[in-house]
Amino acid sequence: MNRPPETHYLLPADFAAALGQAVATFGWLEEVLKRALFSLERVRLARDLTATELARWRQHMTDIADDPSAP
Repeated sequence: MNRPPETHYLLPADFAAALGQAVATFGWLEEVLKRALFSLERVRLARDLTATELARWRQHMTDIADDPSAP
């Protein structure tokens, strides 16, 4: 059977449920990791940051959190 890659395939219900759960778990894990990185980075910041520097850092962390392809 040589169907094109865009062919729709039905998944068994139990497999589809397990796959959905795995995807949801990885989404949750990504969010937890982002929060952990934010916290760890915040601890490493200098204590004497100016308001502008702190705002720039917060914006950078927001950009990273919003962009899944960001390093």
